[in-house]
Amino acid sequence: MTNVCRGSLTMWQVILDANIIRENWLLDGPIMSVLEKFIDSNGCKLFIPDVVRLEVKKLFREEVKDLIKAVGKFNRLVTIVRVDLPIPEAAQICQTYEQRLEERLHELKCERIHYDQITHEQILTRIDQDRKPFRGGDKGYKDALIWEGVLSIATQA
Repeated sequence: MTNVCRGSLTMWQVILDANIIRENWLLDGPIMSVLEKFIDSNGCKLFIPDVVRLEVKKLFREEVKDLIKAVGKFNRLVTIVRVDLPIPEAAQICQTYEQRLEERLHELKCERIHYDQITHEQILTRIDQDRKPFRGGDKGYKDALIWEGVLSIATQA
């Protein structure tokens, strides 16, 4: 969460991260209910960086792939009792999830932080200056895109 002061008013800006969404793929559990109420009652804004949206979709695809593989192993294990669980189509599951995620983000009035306005110069400067998330290398590119996006909305408020 970021906190932006305007005069005597403080407006909270909540930034979703992939780890939060991975805990609850459709953002509909009790923690999200509390967050929704907090946002509504305090005039907060909810944001999701495009980098995070892409990462969540990738993580979901990986999770589906792993679970489908587990169902296949289970089916091979229990062939002696002639039980076969149907194996769903991964692409359809992922497509349905992506649609539902976008619908849920829309319901939450979640604004996107676009990374197309972040310049390579901003990222490369961070790398050259060994500034977080970079320390002794160029790993952390996605994190830097997220951070620069968060900085951009914080300065706009």
